[in-house]
Parts: sequence; structure tokens; C-alpha cells
Amino acid sequence: MIVVSDTTPLISFLKINRLDILEKNIRKIIYIP
Repeated sequence: MIVVSDTTPLISFLKINRLDILEKNIRKIIYIP
């Protein structure tokens, strides 16, 4: 992936989105209500 800059809205959105998905997956594994 080519990182232009962290301030680029799309990249920021993708990073936030990826973190959100990651968090949900971790919650499923650890089972946090």
C-alpha cells in the first residue's frame, strides 16, 4: 500500500475502519459483551 499521508481522508478512513473491524474480531474472540 502506498501511503501518501496520514491526513488523507481516504487513508484515515481505511485505518479507522480497519481498526474497528479488528476490534470487533478481538471482541468476538475474547467475547466481550
